[in-house]
Parts: sequence; C-alpha cells; structure tokens
Amino acid sequence: MGLYAGDLRIAFESEAGQKLGFSPIIPTDSFKLNTPSELKQKLAKTRDGYNQPVFALPQAQQSSIGFKLLGNSLTAFRLQWIAAQTALSQTAGTVDADDGRITLAKGLAGRLPHRAVSNVVLAPMTGSTTYQEGVDYRVVNPRLGLIEAIPGSTLATAVDAADEDTGLILKTAYSYGAVAGTTLEAGKKPALYGEILFDGVELATQKDVTARVPRVLLRANGEVDLLSSDVVEVDIVGTPMLVPGETAPYYVDFLS
Repeated sequence: MGLYAGDLRIAFESEAGQKLGFSPIIPTDSFKLNTPSELKQKLAKTRDGYNQPVFALPQAQQSSIGFKLLGNSLTAFRLQWIAAQTALSQTAGTVDADDGRITLAKGLAGRLPHRAVSNVVLAPMTGSTTYQEGVDYRVVNPRLGLIEAIPGSTLATAVDAADEDTGLILKTAYSYGAVAGTTLEAGKKPALYGEILFDGVELATQKDVTARVPRVLLRANGEVDLLSSDVVEVDIVGTPMLVPGETAPYYVDFLS
C-alpha cells in the first residue's frame, strides 16, 4: 500500500454555509478514510455445507474519516472545542477615574475590562485621596488586568470592611496597550462543517496522491489536557456527506 506523507487543510463553513478558503497546513500525524460495509447473509446447516453462505449481500455503510492533530495549531483547538472563531482586537487607550471602576473583595483579585494595563491609579469613590501602587495595591497580572489589595494596607482595611456580597467599588484610571489575536467561542455547537483537502505523496515512488472531502461533519473525539506532560494531540472524527453535484462522499486521486 505504500508509505505516505501529506498536508491537511480545512475550509470551514460559515453560519450561512459559505466557505471562504482553506486553512494553513494543519500539523497532523494521521489521516484515515474508511468506507465500511455490512454483510447480510444466511448460513446453511446442511451436512456437507454447514455454516456456508446460501445468501450474501453486502450493504454500504456511511463513510468516515479520522485524523489526529497536534494541539499547537489554532485550527486543532477550534476543532477540539467545536468553536466559532472571531478576531480579538484591542486598540491602545486610556481610562480616566470618572469612567473607570473596579471592585475588590477580601482575599480576591479584581479584574479591569482591558488587557495589557499600566499606570493604574485607584481612588475611593468619594474624597480626593488616592491609593499608592506598591503600598496599597499591586497589579498582579498586567496582561489580564488583575489587581489585588496588599494585606495590611489602608486599602486592604477598607476592602475588609466592605460588604462581603458587594465588595469595595473604586475609581480606576489606567492606560492599556494594543492587543491582537483570536477568540474561540467554544461550547456553542455540536459539530463543524467544512471541506477537507489532503495533498499527499507516496514516499517510495514519489507519486502524488490527493484526497478531497467536499463536505464533512466534524466532531471532537475525547478531551484535551492543556497541562499534559506530553505533546497535546486532538482526535477528530468526521462523516463525509454526499452533496448535490458530487458523485461520491470523497475522492482520492493517484497521479501518474
């Protein structure tokens, strides 16, 4: 059967059923195509033909595909969590004390609504005094905008005296930097649809082999441990679908 290498790409469908293009090459170490059948048969129980078929009819079952993706790929995580993909974007700016608010509760860190924060200034809702960073509070994670009161400080005393159900609301002024990335909106869908394109080569003969699945329903198989000591892998299973205008659920081309 040969020994193969190949590149896998997926064109995801939008909510409207449109495919805008194929993903970059997705790291994978397996790609399986399966066309099973079920055999309907009756076996004889005659003296000379015991357990021999007197009637046999193979019936085609739905095709399936499976592949294993390496978890350092954004597409792999999108498939694992069956997630919609949106842009994550934050332009740089500032928030003044008239608009900025944060709530601190005893023993807990509050979070600002922006990432990549700096120059954070906290003040009571009334009065003209301000708290001092490094004395009354610290920004424990500027990337996520997390702030906590320093134990024993004037601010910590005020936080401890606040209502446990509401915490202490503070005026907040700060700056925030530009952030760009991708957000995966996970847990919303049971499956994703798309088109699969596999560009392969048989290594011994160097002959090209390509596979195309015009429309496939993709589902995650199993969980992902983001703190695994091993390389994270994502198992994906798919059901090729026969769509109008196509003659088969999937195609494999062997080039001469």
